[in-house]
Amino acid sequence: MAQRQYRSDEIIGKIQEADVVFSQGMTVSHARRLRELEKEKARLGRAAAELMLEKLILQEAAGRNF
Repeated sequence: MAQRQYRSDEIIGKIQEADVVFSQGMTVSHARRLRELEKEKARLGRAAAELMLEKLILQEAAGRNF
């Protein structure tokens, strides 16, 4: 199925609409929660990167031994 190609003015219009809706519905508690979730996402991303690095190191070490 072919994907629709959007024009840049359509994209900008949708972003502006979303901005208006978002600003009208965002309360202080929502903003605080969003900030907390963004911090948690960053922390989990760093943890995942560390685990992937450890996995690669272990795979490389195991590859030489076997």
